[in-house]
Amino acid sequence: MFAVMEREILARTAALFGLAQADGSGFDGVMQAGGSFSNLSAFVVARNEMCPASRTHGVAGQRLVCFASAQAHYSIARAAMVCGLGLGEDVCVTVPASIQGCMDPEALDRALEKAKSEGKQPFFVNATAGTTVMGGFDDFQAIAAVCRKHKVLCGLVRRVETHSAMNTNFSCFCCC
Repeated sequence: MFAVMEREILARTAALFGLAQADGSGFDGVMQAGGSFSNLSAFVVARNEMCPASRTHGVAGQRLVCFASAQAHYSIARAAMVCGLGLGEDVCVTVPASIQGCMDPEALDRALEKAKSEGKQPFFVNATAGTTVMGGFDDFQAIAAVCRKHKVLCGLVRRVETHSAMNTNFSCFCCC
């Protein structure tokens, strides 16, 4: 029963944020117990989707790079390290955020162009619904459009905290 509920919640979340295609396809996800694990799962899915050989041969020799808002959760950089990509701005590009803590889609577009011109392979963009410090909601439809343009996977992490201190995290992925 939980699997059916999870699938329905994820489908509605993906549609709400413009991550699903018109026919309801183009996304996948899982409900998880924490944002750090959600972000790590998003990284693994994106890495495996964009570089299928990474599952068996690793990422040596590939210049994979991800993108996240300046307000993104610290676990983004950790996920890059755990996935064998390395650390730092060479791997995790910080995209400027507005004063409200939202990623700038135009700055993302420029950052993706720059990475490609440097011979890097963009593979993942982390969008956030409710940043930890500012509570900012990224413009998911604009970010998804930029991701489609560049054929990069877009992951959305949504953290919902209830009064019972129970956390629900959504990781919905849009294959663009």
